Amino acid sequence: MRPRSFVLPTTRWNDEPMKSKTPQSTSLLSPFNQCLRQRSLIRLLLLSLVFALPVSAADLTHTFGVVDGTGNIPDGVLVYIGTSADNLTQEIDLGFVPLGERDARWVDVTLDDQLDHYVAVATYIDSTSGQLISEPSSPHHFPAVVPAPEPGTDSYFEDFESYALGSSPTDWLATGPSNSLVEDSSIFSIMQLADGNRVYGTTSKQTNIHSHHITDGSASWQNYEFGGSFAVSESNANIGITLYSDYPNSDTYYRLRSYKGTSFKLNSHGSSYLKCEGITDTGVPLEGNRWYHFRFRASNEASGTHLQAKVWGHDSVEPGAWQVDCMESQAILSAGQVGLWTMGSGEKVWDDLYLVSTEASPLPLPQPEPEPQPLPDRDGDGVSDADDNCVEIHNPNQADTDSDGQGDACELSEEETTLYSEDFTGYIDGQNPTGWYDSAADNSLNEADGNFMAMELEDGNIVLGTESTDRNIHSHYVVNNSSSWNDYEFTGQFVQTNRSGGIGVTLYSDFPNSDAYYRLRAVRGRTFQLASHGAGNSDCNRALRDTGVSPASDVWFNFRVQALTEGLGTRVQAMIWPDGSTEPTDWQTSCLYSTAPLTGGSPGVWSMGPGAKFWDNFVVKSVK
Repeated sequence: MRPRSFVLPTTRWNDEPMKSKTPQSTSLLSPFNQCLRQRSLIRLLLLSLVFALPVSAADLTHTFGVVDGTGNIPDGVLVYIGTSADNLTQEIDLGFVPLGERDARWVDVTLDDQLDHYVAVATYIDSTSGQLISEPSSPHHFPAVVPAPEPGTDSYFEDFESYALGSSPTDWLATGPSNSLVEDSSIFSIMQLADGNRVYGTTSKQTNIHSHHITDGSASWQNYEFGGSFAVSESNANIGITLYSDYPNSDTYYRLRSYKGTSFKLNSHGSSYLKCEGITDTGVPLEGNRWYHFRFRASNEASGTHLQAKVWGHDSVEPGAWQVDCMESQAILSAGQVGLWTMGSGEKVWDDLYLVSTEASPLPLPQPEPEPQPLPDRDGDGVSDADDNCVEIHNPNQADTDSDGQGDACELSEEETTLYSEDFTGYIDGQNPTGWYDSAADNSLNEADGNFMAMELEDGNIVLGTESTDRNIHSHYVVNNSSSWNDYEFTGQFVQTNRSGGIGVTLYSDFPNSDAYYRLRAVRGRTFQLASHGAGNSDCNRALRDTGVSPASDVWFNFRVQALTEGLGTRVQAMIWPDGSTEPTDWQTSCLYSTAPLTGGSPGVWSMGPGAKFWDNFVVKSVK
């Protein structure tokens, strides 16, 4: 469980002093960043003041940012806590809280995550006529967390954190499209969210694909509950879970699924049509970029197979009753494996999967041996740095022709691996660097010489820079056959004098032929994010493409971005960190673009908005 942060909207001051500090909800509480799931996302920002209630083992800290009203500097911050929106019984006066990051006054509130809580905040000014208190925010609901069963001798639990990116978890069998029973390990794999959380999922658009947990005796499993969580990147996606499955022997199972964004419904597949007495529709529709919990249960009883299920959003309270509850008197299926189902566009991911017996005697489920935590893999080739014979260069085949312990990729000369290197020290202030093509505003393909140029900083260092405030201007390195470069890594540094502007770098760019590329950028003070541009695809949702690193004025950042051919798509990954700090050991964002992926192109820079922007120490190296 990790903390979540919220920023509250601008407060308004009452004309008269309030006699009571009881909140009167008038404004909306809006998340500073979208929280996709309760167990992950949103890193804690640096706080000017930390406040915590008495804690217990179940406590969880939530961070709030209060934005000042226009022209007012509050003398203090009030926090209201209660068990319902209209019953905020606890009031805490935090006193003066200094202004912190993102022009907000940040405070921590620690709550017992096993209970429901509602929290609102307000600010006040002390005056000679009394205390003027702002209108409090609308109370924000923090629902009780529903813990998954703990692993034990009678249960299975998997959070996928111990697996390497792109790998297949132990005892999971993925099968091909159109309900195929033939194994296809390329469809499902371990993926990583922006906050580092690892999940099991797929970006495949193929029809009716599955992955099942198959181990000794699993074909005869019965009387169990299958639970966990899942999310999709698009509201019209298709996702579901199966139980009592006969895969890979035959295409039969019970399934709970949402089809094209409809509510989750129970059905049977590959056997006679499901006929059961009771309710088969949960009534819960699927929304994109929102995490859901699920519980799916099958019990063999004298009158048939009893099927029960419930689905609820991560930010909601678990329903007390089963939403699906029916008796299938034909008992067309009475045992089998558990699994996952999906089809169509978007990313579909699952996490925290568990399986627990509903009988008094335990299920004969093996407890998997804990896998070692994934080790650093700097070049992203799937081989940990400790075992990699060429740590800095992507070489998944680990070829070592002369058997000297050093990979062939590392024995190439710098000239063979380096496509481009530039520190701009050979230019004078105001000179246009050789090979760089500047384009006009608003993503124009027309040349605009002079938008970017060599600039001398106060310390005498020469860098590539721009003082233009135009929207969406670019410069690209377009010589030496750069339009055909692929499988490369682009590294360097950049800084901006105003964090409200926009700065970034591009790769696999088709400029000046078309406005298409992959880009790592920050704009208007938001975090650095990876995205495709101009190619019309959206294979990577917001959670997966966000580095979680916030921009800052007058701070140099190091960046490392990489694009690689992977299967039928292009893998783009990035990391960014302040100069002088330690480089991350793993990619902060990694996205597989499989919809009309770009297959090569030039590196470049991007800019917009207020402030000057500068780049330096570029190196482009082949990684295959």
